[in-house]
Amino acid sequence: MIKEAGGPALAVKCDLCQAEEQVKRCLGQAIETFGLLDFAFNNSCVEQKQALTEELAVEEWGGVIHTDLRGVFLCLKYEIPLCTSMNEDEEEEPS
Repeated sequence: MIKEAGGPALAVKCDLCQAEEQVKRCLGQAIETFGLLDFAFNNSCVEQKQALTEELAVEEWGGVIHTDLRGVFLCLKYEIPLCTSMNEDEEEEPS
């Protein structure tokens, strides 16, 4: 849809809960393609069976937390320095 509307787009497959190297690789591809990272929208979610809390296995809940929280954390861990360093570079340039 983005490309059809005339905008640039990049799709990169990444398992957010695997090695940090996958997250770094994806961000590296984004920087290589677009040259910078202005902002990030991290939306990670895993579906689980519908169940009452008292019926949900601890292991299933752990999988939800692992994906929903750890995945977003890993992205932010490597996105923030990219955004920060780029903002610092802009501030140092004479106008």
